[in-house]
Amino acid sequence: MFIFSYGFYAFSNTYFTISNDENDLESNRRSISLLRAQFNKLAGMMTLGYYLHNISLNIVKDNRNPQNNIRDVFLGYLLVFLSYASVGAIGYIGFTGYHFSVSIRTTENLLYMFTATDVLAFAARVTCFLQMFSVYPLLF
Repeated sequence: MFIFSYGFYAFSNTYFTISNDENDLESNRRSISLLRAQFNKLAGMMTLGYYLHNISLNIVKDNRNPQNNIRDVFLGYLLVFLSYASVGAIGYIGFTGYHFSVSIRTTENLLYMFTATDVLAFAARVTCFLQMFSVYPLLF
């Protein structure tokens, strides 16, 4: 919801064009490039996401109706692709929008770009904390 809210907010107040031009950070016009040399980070993230989903194949082997395994795995991978692609595309558009009037350089965490008073960023930080709080004991 955090990514989608900033993406739709950027759609409402930014004029986007598809080109490889540099962005003028003072205006509400932004250019979106479809192909760049820095795509390797995105490709690595998508590959890792699909690699981790191979773990779910062990669950499918004990399916009640094994004749549906091919359908179930296909639908699972299709839904994962659609969720990754939609969050990635809307997130790229959202963080290119006029709301971010400075050049974005994220370090480890994209939440460092937001102030402590941003309500959506605070909610995302709390959600990440709860996720780590509940997953960390499972690792050990």
